[in-house]
Amino acid sequence: MLKPTQSDEPEAVAADGRVLVRREGRVATVMLVARLVNDRRDQLCRVRNISANGLKVNTAFPLAVGEEIRIELRNGQAVEGKIVWSSPPFAGMHFHRTYDVETLLSSMPADDSAHVSRLPRVQINHPVLVHAGPKMLGASIIDMSQGGAKLRLRAALDRGQQVSLSVSGLSAIKATVRWTQDEEAGVAFHETIPFDTLSRWLSDRETR
Repeated sequence: MLKPTQSDEPEAVAADGRVLVRREGRVATVMLVARLVNDRRDQLCRVRNISANGLKVNTAFPLAVGEEIRIELRNGQAVEGKIVWSSPPFAGMHFHRTYDVETLLSSMPADDSAHVSRLPRVQINHPVLVHAGPKMLGASIIDMSQGGAKLRLRAALDRGQQVSLSVSGLSAIKATVRWTQDEEAGVAFHETIPFDTLSRWLSDRETR
């Protein structure tokens, strides 16, 4: 199983969470933003090392030994397993079955459907004020990534409309409305929220 190493100093990484760094034997050293899900949280994380049997995860929310988790990668691939060691902010996950590392790290979709690789989204229910021109609308964030969000609101927004989101604990977020359907709308942020900023904000929400 992957163990903590001395190579955990901060690394330069693009805001979208890419990409492979190096391979050592059957272990791939990576810096990938992913979604971590279990019965206690829906959180962003970074996958640091990955092999056929497990991975090393970097998360702002401490994980306990024996805890069952699911990691969803941005290419649609997902792995399930349990935590076998924990040294916050790092932890080791052992998979319930063996996976092919090349497949996990592939940019291809997990199935034959038309799948667009995107930043991992976490499901939340958080109030937000939407500034749309002279209007200020109350809404809820249904899910959120570093690059966008799905909103639920009663007032209609127009596709292509420029808005600004006021979210407690985060700086004002400028965005463009990409789609609308019934009482939901999808917005794309003008600037990607840094991983550390969004991960810390999500963790703070859960501890309030």
